[in-house]
Amino acid sequence: MPVVMRMLIDSRYRRFTRKTREIIRRDPNYSFLNRMKFIAHSVKGEKIIRFGDVYLIVSMAPPLPTRAFLSYFTANQDNLFSKRAQVSRSAPISVHLCVTNKCTYDCVHCSTKFRRTGKELNTDQWIQVINDLQDMGTAWIGFTGGEALLRNDIEELVNRVDDRSTTLLFTNGKDLSLKRQDNFWRAAFR
Repeated sequence: MPVVMRMLIDSRYRRFTRKTREIIRRDPNYSFLNRMKFIAHSVKGEKIIRFGDVYLIVSMAPPLPTRAFLSYFTANQDNLFSKRAQVSRSAPISVHLCVTNKCTYDCVHCSTKFRRTGKELNTDQWIQVINDLQDMGTAWIGFTGGEALLRNDIEELVNRVDDRSTTLLFTNGKDLSLKRQDNFWRAAFR
């Protein structure tokens, strides 16, 4: 069965779309026709993918039905439909946290080799940053470096991102074991 058909008959997805529709119906510019135009424009050129019990619809939005997508969708409290259609937000859609300048390589294109000195934030400081970003309504939180896997606490930092956001991990993969991969994968799609 094609993924779009699966999605449309999925009761979790249908409940989720009813919930988002109730939120945006309060906007005076909302109409069914405008909503359909907005959706058609948003998914143009995208391939909808089912992963477990979530759907990746747009490459620059968290999967749905998830709480992270609601954070992405509702970062503005007034006139949600108009502001989403105009891409107006009160919080960043995504933030990439350079959690370390350390790296196992010396790539020509990498900017971190020019800033390898200086003190890094500790675990508690990064957790506060993550909490603040999520309280703002940031939908994607990416971890990068240097090489993020060189931090001993990277799993803890990634797991501090709750279901209001989706995580991304940028890595060269050198220190990525199957066990670590499973930990990150579960965190990204909880």
